[in-house]
Amino acid sequence: MSQNEGEPAKFIRELKEKSSIVMFYEEQNYARSLGFLFLDIGMRGGQTCLYLSSDTIKNAEASMVSAGINVAESKADSLQIHSITSQKKDHITRMVEEFVKSAKNRASRIIIHHDKFTKEQQQDLLLIEETMQ
Repeated sequence: MSQNEGEPAKFIRELKEKSSIVMFYEEQNYARSLGFLFLDIGMRGGQTCLYLSSDTIKNAEASMVSAGINVAESKADSLQIHSITSQKKDHITRMVEEFVKSAKNRASRIIIHHDKFTKEQQQDLLLIEETMQ
């Protein structure tokens, strides 16, 4: 995984295992690279990770591979990827709840990357983030 040397990347590298993080960036490519860094560090540390995106699963996987993440190996053990462009809050909440339940006592990391959602879906995602706190 390439080293992002900015302050946000430094902050992500120094996060403790049970930390929560919310990031909002205008530059989507930078936001995606920080999200992948967050997931990669978690997976290397034995955490299970969930990536929910407005992108297709195929494109999300290709972007992760380009960022240096071994997607094939990670999906077998510690990574779930879902496209949620057309999903409503209840369905996304269920996915997150099932993921957390399946993680059991294992630390986990969740990324919800949304750059193409409708205003209603964005509001739903903010409500989901609030319930995860």
